[in-house]
Amino acid sequence: QTLAPDEIALNFGINSNQFGPNGNDEWETILDDFVTADTQVGQVNIEQERGGGTNLTTMAETYDCFYMDSNAVQGADLSLLVSLDPLIFSDPSFDQFDFVGDILPQVQNNDQTWAYPLNVQPEVMLYDQQSFDFAGAFYPYAGWSVTDFENAMRDLKIDPEDPAPFIPVNIGGTYMQLLLAAYGGIALDYTTTPPTINYTDEATINAAQQVLDLAKAGYIEYEGLAGFGGNNRFRALNDETDAELYNQLINSFLIDQVNASTYNLATFPQGTNNVAVAYDIGTAYISSNTANVDACYRLIQYIADSAPSLFPQMPARRSQLNDPALVNIQGQNAVDFYQQLDVLMSDPNVLLIPTSFSGGIESAGEFLTANWLYEAFDNYVLEDADLATELEEAQLMAVGFQECSNDLPAFDPAVDNPQQYFGQLATCASQVDPDMT
Repeated sequence: QTLAPDEIALNFGINSNQFGPNGNDEWETILDDFVTADTQVGQVNIEQERGGGTNLTTMAETYDCFYMDSNAVQGADLSLLVSLDPLIFSDPSFDQFDFVGDILPQVQNNDQTWAYPLNVQPEVMLYDQQSFDFAGAFYPYAGWSVTDFENAMRDLKIDPEDPAPFIPVNIGGTYMQLLLAAYGGIALDYTTTPPTINYTDEATINAAQQVLDLAKAGYIEYEGLAGFGGNNRFRALNDETDAELYNQLINSFLIDQVNASTYNLATFPQGTNNVAVAYDIGTAYISSNTANVDACYRLIQYIADSAPSLFPQMPARRSQLNDPALVNIQGQNAVDFYQQLDVLMSDPNVLLIPTSFSGGIESAGEFLTANWLYEAFDNYVLEDADLATELEEAQLMAVGFQECSNDLPAFDPAVDNPQQYFGQLATCASQVDPDMT
């Protein structure tokens, strides 16, 4: 559009491989409505960085304001961003208690808010209702127990030759840590930085034994978790080879697949002592390079108000979970699940386990630390090794790696090269475990 002399244009970037404005009428309509209603902004130029791999530095240098699929606040160079606190404190419509779970503190650092949560992408289980009906198994429900989980799998797999009822399909071992927590074991405690390593705790060994024995018995289809390609597989829900239970992050593809199939959403089983969840947060930022901070905030606020139409995921605000429009867009089953998940996410003792797609250079150290845990699991399930011995060795490796990496200067995103920093982490890993070279 041609700008009037007193109008400005905003450049808004989307760092996502899940969706984008190309061919998306909802984005065009909502941005047109924003431009029409806003007295200062006469144009919004929106662009998608496809692949979702562009880092926060590039986004902040390229756009006035932008969206990222994951929370990039922790470990970020905060000088690239505008603190949102002066804007939200002067915004009478902003309600900090409206955000689901405990997500708002996760976008805060140094007692300031650096990102606006727009959606939540939880890791969920999916179950085939037809298969459960045929087997006479009870449907999963919010917070179902490990006993219910095991009973369902035994109902679904009567013949030993039948395929495994639960097929993990996401990258990495997040699903395994969620199951360990349900069985009473916290192998890695992410409430501390770096995570506390509990591989040899009796509770961890007992939990791992129970979960991995389910894999050995053919109830969980197990593929190696260690390495950069561990458990790297995806399947569409309408694939005839699909089994009765899956795990997956809720993304732009999943809800449409669920609504077109016999699958429904469920939480991971929960333990009597631990409540564990895994999710990413879709977040919006304002670049410190922009001259139009207030206009960017108004745009982000407008996008946040329109989030159910733009993001086919769990809204970040409770008021949107109760919006009838969300039912029309995603269906009643999804809305019911989101409300149940909000209860789990709000538990004051909830354990938040990073997903395999969580960003930040600090996640590289967490990945390497967990890799020795997954090697122990692989050796037990696939090589019939002794589990306690494998976990003892994994504990020694992981602790040695942390001791080495703790001696490194803290990563400074303003000056440090991420690849070089990861090279230092890799050197620490190789020193304690030459096989990691």
